Amino acid sequence: MTLVNARLLPPPRLRYGDQGKITEITPKLGAWNLLNSCVVEGGSVAYWGLISFDQDFDRYMANDFVLNLSRRCNELGIRMAEQTIIRPFLCKWEDLESPKLEKYLRLIHEQASEAIHNISGGQRSQLQLLVCVMADKHPAYGDLKRICETQIGIVTQCCLSKHVKQRRSQYLANLALKVNAKVGGRNVTLAVELPRMCSVFDKPTIIFGADVTHPSPGDDAGPSIAAVVANVDWPSANKYIARVRAQAHREEIIENLQEMVEELWHEFCEKTESRPERVIMFRDGVSEGQFDEVLQREVVALKDAFEKVGGRDYKPLITWAVVQKRHHTRLFPADAEHKDKNNNILPGTVVDSTITHPREFDFFLCSHAGIQGTSRPTHYHVLWDENDFNSDDLQGLVYNLCYTYARCTRSVSVVPPAYYAHLAAYRARLYLDSLGGSDTSMRGSGSDSLSFRGMRFGSSSGGAGGGSSRASAPTIRALPRVQRNVQEVMYFC
Repeated sequence: MTLVNARLLPPPRLRYGDQGKITEITPKLGAWNLLNSCVVEGGSVAYWGLISFDQDFDRYMANDFVLNLSRRCNELGIRMAEQTIIRPFLCKWEDLESPKLEKYLRLIHEQASEAIHNISGGQRSQLQLLVCVMADKHPAYGDLKRICETQIGIVTQCCLSKHVKQRRSQYLANLALKVNAKVGGRNVTLAVELPRMCSVFDKPTIIFGADVTHPSPGDDAGPSIAAVVANVDWPSANKYIARVRAQAHREEIIENLQEMVEELWHEFCEKTESRPERVIMFRDGVSEGQFDEVLQREVVALKDAFEKVGGRDYKPLITWAVVQKRHHTRLFPADAEHKDKNNNILPGTVVDSTITHPREFDFFLCSHAGIQGTSRPTHYHVLWDENDFNSDDLQGLVYNLCYTYARCTRSVSVVPPAYYAHLAAYRARLYLDSLGGSDTSMRGSGSDSLSFRGMRFGSSSGGAGGGSSRASAPTIRALPRVQRNVQEVMYFC
C-alpha cells in the first residue's frame, strides 16, 4: 500500500433534447435518470416488427409490449410507430435452429416488404428494426444477429421475456436508448462541446477506438478479430460506426488497420463535410511489452492511411493512447469524505503521480461508480502525442466522454470509443461461432470466401526421388460482411 495524491474531476453537464422539460443534467456519483427528459436526436422507426421465441408469450402480451415500448420511445423523443408493420410473429424454441431461423426471418422480411410497399405506394422502404423476445439466453443469439445483419440487412433488439412481462418504465427506457442508437439517433451529448472544452479541438477531430479479441483458450487455430470504430459527427462525438476484420491466430497487432482507417475516414468526411485535422486513437488490449511494436507498425499504418487518402501534404496531428484494464492497481480512499456508500473511490478520481511512469504520459482514472466489489481504475498510457495535450485537457476529455455512452444513463469505466470497438469485435466473434466455430481450413479447400495468409515453406529431402514436401498454409476464415445500411448505424450496441 502506498499513499498517493489524487484529484477529483467534476462531472460534465449533459444536454438532452429541447422537447423535454429538463434539457441539462449534472450527474451525481456517475449516474442520472431520464425523468422529464428526451434524447438529443431521436431516430425514426416507421416500420418495425416483433418476433417471440417464448411459448408463454402470447399475442395479447405481444400487442401490449408493442404499445408500451412505442409509447416509451415517443415519450423520449424517438418517433416510433405504435403498431408493427406485420402481426407479432410467434415461434417455438426448437425453431431457433439455424436453417429454420433463417427461413422464418426471411419470411418476416418478405411479408414486411410487401406490406410496406402497399402502404407507401411503391416507395423504396424496408423493415428498419426487428425486436426479438427470448425466454432465456440462447446460443442461437449469434445466428440471429448474423442472419439479420449480414444477410438480410436489419438491425435487431433482443430482450428477455421475464423483463418484458414486468413492463417497467426503466427497462423500456433502456431498450429505447439502444433502439435509438441502432436507428441513427443520438441519446445524449455534452453541454460544452469539444471545441469549447479544449483548444486542441479548434479543428475537426476524428476519434478512433480499436480492439482485438482472441479465440477462447481451447481454440488453437481460430482467427483473432480486430475492430476499429470512429465518430462520424462533429463538433460532438456521439455517433460511431465500426469496421471489423479477421486476422492471424492470436495476433495482437491490427494487420488491416490502414484499410479500416481509410474507410472510416471517408465516412467521417462524407457525414461531416469536413476533413479531420486532429486524430485521437484509443487502443485497447495492448500490454506494455507490445508498446514498441504498436508504435512501429500501427502508428505508421495510421499515417500511411492519411497519406493515401489525403496526399503527402495531408498530415493530421495524431494522439495515440493505450487503454488498459487488466492490471493489479487498486485505489482506496484515505478518508470518509472521498468514498461512496460501497467504500469505493468516487467517479472522477485521477492519479498521475507516484505510481505512474516517471517520464512518460500516463494516468489512472476511475470514471465510473463501483456497483459491486472494488472499483478498478483504467490506466491510460499515451504513446504518441502530436497535439501537445496537457494532463488536464486529456484527462478531462476522457472523463467527459465516459458520460456519453449510448446504452445507459451511467458513466462507464472505459472511454466509449474503446468500449464500442470491444462490442464490435465481440459481435463479429458471434458471427464466426454461429457458423460452426472459428476453426480454420487448409489451403486447397476450394472455398472462395477464404483469404489466405502466406507462410514460409521449408524443403526437405523425401524418399528415393529426392522430392520436397511443403507444409500447408492455414487460412483465415473471412468474416461475413455486414450489410451497408447496418454498417451506417451503431448496430453493435
